[in-house]
Amino acid sequence: MIKKKGIFSVFFSKIHHSFTKAVWKIMFYDLLKEGSRKEVARANEVAAQILDTPPLIDSLLDCLCTGDETVRAHAAHALMQVGKQQADILHPVHSRLLKEIAPIQQWEVQEQLMKVLPLIDTSDQVVQLAKRNLSHKSAIVRTCALQALFDLVQRIPNRFNEVMHILQDCQNVHAPKSLQARARKLSAKMKDLKP
Repeated sequence: MIKKKGIFSVFFSKIHHSFTKAVWKIMFYDLLKEGSRKEVARANEVAAQILDTPPLIDSLLDCLCTGDETVRAHAAHALMQVGKQQADILHPVHSRLLKEIAPIQQWEVQEQLMKVLPLIDTSDQVVQLAKRNLSHKSAIVRTCALQALFDLVQRIPNRFNEVMHILQDCQNVHAPKSLQARARKLSAKMKDLKP
């Protein structure tokens, strides 16, 4: 009898977990769809909830995978807030970020990924994503990608020459002005990092 109770307990526990996750996803979705795509809206509230209850990060990633661009923009902002305040919360969802979220080309998503991925991952996959984002259609994403490469080189010094070369390329006259300015600023800081 004890064995059967254990089986039912596990079964109902899994159902409860799935139900709870679905409820949080709906709650987050409803909060994140409010307001204009250009605003932070209620992303702060979602981030605060995840900081209080880290396993809810999966529900946020579910919202990032939706087709609603406003929800994705606000979810991306919440992700950045969580990552900047407590990057370790992102470690359990690291592979989801790279497999499911990184292919989303929406500029708000790529902008925030460029801010949080270097905090938790120094892999070649993250470096390549940052390099690809240097040609993203959004100037904000390009600038954040350049910053991400600089942030990564601080953790992986063997990439110094590669990143320095990229910074020099971004200072040429054909690069957008915002990218040129960021590249000049980061090049000056790179001199302090030279191995």
